[in-house]
Amino acid sequence: AARHNEEDRMKLFVGGFSLKITKEDLQKAFGKFGEVASVAGFTRKRYGSESGCFGLVQMLSNVEAAAAIAGLNGQKLNGQLLSVLQRQ
Repeated sequence: AARHNEEDRMKLFVGGFSLKITKEDLQKAFGKFGEVASVAGFTRKRYGSESGCFGLVQMLSNVEAAAAIAGLNGQKLNGQLLSVLQRQ
């Protein structure tokens, strides 16, 4: 396996989903595009809506992350429309 430097890793913001999507679901979906370094999921409870969830996914390479953005942004996962963007 290729070795990746920390600088090569890209963090992605994933939004627009509900509690029906787990960190494991995100890991599996993004794993189709390359190696996933980490997945963190969060809820926006203050908005009073279970659809206010978002996650941060870190891919091991920018090339794989770009492929994940192209492949998953605007697509459905478990019936939920995903928004996938490069985290600034």
